[in-house]
Amino acid sequence: MRALEAMPDWDAMTAHQRTLHYCHELTRLGKKIPAWTAIREHIGKGSPGDIRRAVADFRSEQAQAIKSADQGLTAFPSGVAKLFQKAWHM
Repeated sequence: MRALEAMPDWDAMTAHQRTLHYCHELTRLGKKIPAWTAIREHIGKGSPGDIRRAVADFRSEQAQAIKSADQGLTAFPSGVAKLFQKAWHM
């Protein structure tokens, strides 16, 4: 995994910001998001509430991206759109 600590302004980031970056990196690598305690160990700070809130925000952001991708299929013929949706949700 890339060293998140090497990111510009890492030291100035809030636990929420660090958690979001960590979740994005884990997702990029195809890894599961761990419990808040493991996240805190990696990012170096944050209360359980701050970290859980950031994970919930990250998941909400990902859900919105999936919904937007589904809505973008309206430009395709319905048969093609259904095939894309089936493949996407496998």
